[in-house]
Amino acid sequence: MKIKPVSLTYFIDFVFTTGSKRKTVVKNAMNPKPYNPAQDHWKQLREGIISFHEKGNGSAEKSQLDEYYRKATVKHNKKDHYTQCIENYKKWLGRKSVEWFDPYSRAIGEGSVRINVNPELGLIENDNPILIKLFFKELEKKVRKEQAGVILALMEHALREKLAEQYPNFKHVRLGLLDVRNGSRLFESGSISVAEFRPIVLSELKGFTGMWEAMVE
Repeated sequence: MKIKPVSLTYFIDFVFTTGSKRKTVVKNAMNPKPYNPAQDHWKQLREGIISFHEKGNGSAEKSQLDEYYRKATVKHNKKDHYTQCIENYKKWLGRKSVEWFDPYSRAIGEGSVRINVNPELGLIENDNPILIKLFFKELEKKVRKEQAGVILALMEHALREKLAEQYPNFKHVRLGLLDVRNGSRLFESGSISVAEFRPIVLSELKGFTGMWEAMVE
């Protein structure tokens, strides 16, 4: 059986879509367009934030993040999005003193489908490590907490059991989702009732796989 990797974005769209549109989401996941870096609007900023921390930078050097706006080759009418997201990220970073560690990722699922769960950042603040998923999608306010809950529940389901093995020197690793586009709020699995969303995640994983396999037949 050939395993098919699927972007987390498709799965989240599936969870928050209803009716026949779900079939369209799965169809798009089955036949994704060839990856084109030029069409990945957030690629340069996402990789810039990762590079910023990998190089050991922290709050004292956060003005360096502005370079990613100046160097970005996205369309001019979309660069304002970069400006806002950089300011939001700098606001969240504040005066934090953080250190980098390599983030752990994992693909999970059932049957032939595997959803990629890949936090972009591994940061340590005051001896407290956290894996952070950067979220750039614009959302309605009423959806944000529920969507964050689903993503964090999926992260807990995919990553938690392996974290002690991956990071034996850490007593506990927090999991977070940083809403970069819609402000600078960090949702954490400790502040959202992940247990409430776990049944949804497990059910939707089966639903996504079931629809996928039904469309293959």
